[in-house]
Amino acid sequence: MTGDTAKPVMTGDTAKSVMTGDTAISVMTGDTAKSVMTGDTAKSVMTDDTAISVMTDDTAISVMTVMTGDTAKSVMTDDTAKSVMTGDTSKSVMTDDTAK
Repeated sequence: MTGDTAKPVMTGDTAKSVMTGDTAISVMTGDTAKSVMTGDTAKSVMTDDTAISVMTDDTAISVMTVMTGDTAKSVMTDDTAKSVMTGDTSKSVMTDDTAK
């Protein structure tokens, strides 16, 4: 999808979304929900045991967010990479060992 406010909602075991837009927002629920976005302010919100989000924009080359239950982990491979998680407060844990 391409547009200023593209908002897909998917449910399934292998829901995949590829979006490009100024404010692309993806909300997915599934066993292996995956989202790949490119845009100025790409945001991904996922609720899944093994939800993986990969975003690329002007200030984030590769942002991988893995959320498992209550524990949210973010692996970033860019100095200015930012991860947006559920809630107003974004938390990121950077680990070079698992950075890709």
